[in-house]
Amino acid sequence: MNEQLEAVHEELQAGTVSAQSLVLLFRAASEAEERGDLPALEEALGLARGIARTAEEALRPEAERLVALCEQSLERTRRGISAAQASQGAEGIVACPECGRQLDEGAVRCRACGFLLV
Repeated sequence: MNEQLEAVHEELQAGTVSAQSLVLLFRAASEAEERGDLPALEEALGLARGIARTAEEALRPEAERLVALCEQSLERTRRGISAAQASQGAEGIVACPECGRQLDEGAVRCRACGFLLV
């Protein structure tokens, strides 16, 4: 879990969710979408749903918008990975065991998370 998601997770557990938490979560989800990091996007969606359930009335509409944005990001990323797999075929493609990003079979390190594959 990256630092932004970790911070939001801790705030949610402590019950001290703020507007800053939503900003951090939005930023983390945007960066995860850019990297094609499905596990991080799923984590961000779970946190956004948790905030939407527990946030005070003033933050709830923004939290619900963030849930919708995370769902859209997750769907776009899944479609992008599926399209990449279809265009390249499953042969020669592996998933990073750390973040799930699709990589060439001969890759040594994941570009998204830095995981060493050899």
